[in-house]
Amino acid sequence: LPSAVDDAWARTVLLHDYGIEIGTGLGPLQGKVWRIGLMGESSTRANVWSLLGTLDTLFLKKAWVDRSGLALEAASRIYNAMSNEHKERVD
Repeated sequence: LPSAVDDAWARTVLLHDYGIEIGTGLGPLQGKVWRIGLMGESSTRANVWSLLGTLDTLFLKKAWVDRSGLALEAASRIYNAMSNEHKERVD
């Protein structure tokens, strides 16, 4: 996490206001990284979009980023690349 990000505040708001629970780092990484569990059935595009959109909202609110949509744009590029790769394997 960037040093400006208030780890505890962000995780509390995510949980109480949005119902999104993420873990903090362990040991020396506590407060420096987040552990986000998007595995199996919860690893849908809709859940990824929901998480990234919510983080975008919070980061803009606190001015931790200066432009909206960076994470969503990156995720979109990855999903598109994966979709194109799958199409090539099927063709």
